[in-house]
Amino acid sequence: MNKLYYNPLIEEFYIGFAYETYNSELHTWENKVIKDSEHLCYLLFNSNNTTWLEECKDVVRVKYLDKEDIESLGFSIETESSETKEFFYNFGKEDYTLEYFNWFVNGSTEPNIPFDYSTATEYRKVKIKNKEGQFTVFNGTIKNKSELKILLKRLGINE
Repeated sequence: MNKLYYNPLIEEFYIGFAYETYNSELHTWENKVIKDSEHLCYLLFNSNNTTWLEECKDVVRVKYLDKEDIESLGFSIETESSETKEFFYNFGKEDYTLEYFNWFVNGSTEPNIPFDYSTATEYRKVKIKNKEGQFTVFNGTIKNKSELKILLKRLGINE
């Protein structure tokens, strides 16, 4: 149902970025994290003057941010609702609330055509507010766990 992975853009790669590569010998996906600048340079440049990502784009993927990723960063689920094409999670941690919306839009507006998740456009939105809901510290799109970790660190929430 969900489109769980996407092919990253070269701009997304930085030290600490998590991604997966396909091991064709073992027929499995392997978790990777860019550890240092040497690793990052290897991924971005090679002797053919093309990037590693350009050459390997079909075997590199990143998992979209999901409920489990948010929980793994210390947030606990407070409320959850799920309708046919829309998911909403409300997480709490310390003095903050994180709202995660995930919904799908199909191109067809015909009521008799069944909803097809494989052709639907998926949207993901994150809103972080103080517990009292008086102010929003972030309202936007976060594609993956690595991006959320950086945002939380910049906001001083996850240090």
